[in-house]
Amino acid sequence: MKTLAISPAFATACLVSLTAVAYAETEPLEYELQKGPDDFVLSGELLNKDYDQGVIRNDNVTAHAGITARYFDIGLHIDDYMAVGSDPNLPRPVKSGETTQFSAGLDYLIEWTNLFQILPHYEWETYPNLPKQPYKDQEEWIGADGWYELPWQGLEAGFGLDYNPFYNGELDKFRGGGGLSGHAFRSSIGAREFFQHAPLDLAFWETINYGNGEYKNFLIGDNATGFTTFDIGVKYTAPFYINEFWTVFRLEVHYWLEQKDRNILSAAGKDTTEVIIGFGFEWRPEN
Repeated sequence: MKTLAISPAFATACLVSLTAVAYAETEPLEYELQKGPDDFVLSGELLNKDYDQGVIRNDNVTAHAGITARYFDIGLHIDDYMAVGSDPNLPRPVKSGETTQFSAGLDYLIEWTNLFQILPHYEWETYPNLPKQPYKDQEEWIGADGWYELPWQGLEAGFGLDYNPFYNGELDKFRGGGGLSGHAFRSSIGAREFFQHAPLDLAFWETINYGNGEYKNFLIGDNATGFTTFDIGVKYTAPFYINEFWTVFRLEVHYWLEQKDRNILSAAGKDTTEVIIGFGFEWRPEN
């Protein structure tokens, strides 16, 4: 979608008004702007920790490598998270060099330029460092993300929803609740804002996330359907001195919304608010 410059102050005012009145139905929404029909991005970054859907998979420095390739609007996304620093405090301690999280996904970009993007998708994710539990190797999602460009330049409103038809918690000893016959459901609503005035390139995003009991049971052991986290972040992209390379800085804050969930996390000695910092590079070959 076309993204023009917007005043940061105006963008902040818009996101506050938009997220304050919206009711949430969804879990994490892909905030990156997707470009079609063809695109390729190779990225690598260091994160202060590995954060995933409201919980920490490695509470130490983590390397993230990602590939996004799009051909005739068909997108392939691969992400790998590897522990740089160890974390002995997890149920299964993480050692340096271990992969903590790996995901692969396919989507199809349906776009009306300057109006909306819709991305039906399939995603598979696994956690090699986790002990056996639901979704360790069965986290498969079918869903869609959508973004609508508002009349104000650079401001978009979005939604996302995902359903896991492949794993049924009612047939597993790790049984959750929340309906949908033991299948996990998650959803999200949010906004993103872009300020692009060369060489400055800033992207902001905010989402309110939601999940059923089967989904929240996997994350923190809460079987009650409800809100999960409020996420807010900013990404700064700047040209690198090597052609086709870009430096990237990312800052995110994630906050669990419901008091019951915060109590569960606190009782387990975990934080209810996480701050994620990332720094790295992207390679975007010129066409």
